[in-house]
Amino acid sequence: MQSLRLNIGDASEARVYYLPHYLAARAGYFSREDIAVAFVESQTGGHTAMGGQIGPVVDGFADACVGGPMVTMKLLEDGVDGIVSFCGLVRANPWVVAAAAPVAGGFSGLAGKTVIDSGNVITATLCLREALRVAGLESAVAIEAGSGCLDDDIARAEGDPSIVIHHSLHALGPDRAAGRLTIVDPMAKITPAVPWSAYIARSDRLAAEPDLFRRFRDGIAAALRDIATLPAERIADLVGDDYPGYEIGALTDVIDAYRSWGCFSPTPQIARADMIAFADIMQRAGWLGTKPSPDTLLAAEIAA
Repeated sequence: MQSLRLNIGDASEARVYYLPHYLAARAGYFSREDIAVAFVESQTGGHTAMGGQIGPVVDGFADACVGGPMVTMKLLEDGVDGIVSFCGLVRANPWVVAAAAPVAGGFSGLAGKTVIDSGNVITATLCLREALRVAGLESAVAIEAGSGCLDDDIARAEGDPSIVIHHSLHALGPDRAAGRLTIVDPMAKITPAVPWSAYIARSDRLAAEPDLFRRFRDGIAAALRDIATLPAERIADLVGDDYPGYEIGALTDVIDAYRSWGCFSPTPQIARADMIAFADIMQRAGWLGTKPSPDTLLAAEIAA
């Protein structure tokens, strides 16, 4: 049996929209492909291209990681090439705007409000700013960095109807289930389809052991099929132990919402057009100086 070390980042990276690798493990799809996938962790290094899960892949500590292709774009611009996405995972923005009470008009009704960017995650923040610009709300909505304590941010929103919260539904799911928050709009409806998260590896590792990465990809493909077809309750039961402290009802609700919004990739294949759309957003937002060709960022070594 072949082995693959998958860097899943620190504990905060065990988000509901990353459930395909947990489901593939729990449902036995990796074992069926005759591979042993070891989940390894690394501490976050901050909001830089090398600060998340990808550093250990670049350094060779891990064979692959889960993360955002926008990071591979930035690394390429910074002179670090050969880091590619080989398997899709999340195809839509999993963040939401939420409030203590319904907001008439959804996203377009945010004029005059303050958005507390409670997640403080650069990709999500850049996409929020781009969405506000496209909607003509750039100067009509104030964005304030989160306090670092989600509960405090939510308490502010509960006490002031002019304040809304921007964070992943994963983070807000329990408070939504408890009735503290309502979704103003999912960002999956606002941001164009983009490869938000993918499995990433060094191209030389892919070339050296293509069969290993194909087997991993096929295990993820089976999990993605289950996510598209199984009842959310069944999926939550299978992966519940991978989300300790997350009440099963809230986990079920979040899985169902993410699925209904089209957040999970339907197949492991990453659409070239999606990569271009993501690069366009990152360039307009100032994350990238130049737009890379998607062909340099998508793996060709294990094409089906």
